[in-house]
Amino acid sequence: MTAQKQRRFKQHSFSIFYRIPCIAMALILLTSFHSHAGRLTSAHHNTTPVDTIISGIVKDINGKPIANAKITSSVASDVYTNSDGLFSITLQTAALIPHSLFFSYDTLMPVVRSYHPVMDNAIYEIVLAPKKCCLRELWGLLCDHKPNLLLPSVNFKNNSVSLSKDTKALLDSIASKLKDNPELKLTVTAYPAQNDPKQRVSDKRLLTITEYLIEQSGISTDRITTEKKPGEGEGNSIDFKAE
Repeated sequence: MTAQKQRRFKQHSFSIFYRIPCIAMALILLTSFHSHAGRLTSAHHNTTPVDTIISGIVKDINGKPIANAKITSSVASDVYTNSDGLFSITLQTAALIPHSLFFSYDTLMPVVRSYHPVMDNAIYEIVLAPKKCCLRELWGLLCDHKPNLLLPSVNFKNNSVSLSKDTKALLDSIASKLKDNPELKLTVTAYPAQNDPKQRVSDKRLLTITEYLIEQSGISTDRITTEKKPGEGEGNSIDFKAE
């Protein structure tokens, strides 16, 4: 081999061996670029907004789940609770805005709750209580609806003015109902005969009952009114009316 050919061979060999590391480095850089791009793509997919779920349970004041309670929202269609009182609303996070949720059921008092996107997936526990008065209040009218209390009557033996064990139990029951309904007042009515002796017996019976309710049961004096209706009812019977 001539000297000139030897020089060309050496130059060619050097050029090949020089290019191999460069090609390897390029492949490494290209592989690293694709890997980094893949991670960015994966990260992008992982941060894609998911749906927001608003859920919870609706119960009455005794803790019993309420089925078919209505949930109204300005950003979703109305939904209803299932037989277990549970509900769920799915909303697109990207389009989520602050709004209110209205919970309602028949004659129970409705409840309003606010939602803000920072709450993310929210869970509500809603208690619906009975309405305290009639719907006429909504129109600013005087509401005359009051609880309907079934109060028992007390029967005395002829000419007796003392309270038996059973009578005291009945009075305790009446007092308990009055305490549960502090807006009500009690009227105690006796029905004596027209003659004077029966009138005096009725007076003593009314006084005995009033004193028991005030002193033993803690009912305020201004909540009790007594009256007599001679000849209108059973002479040994005392009736109670709460209004």
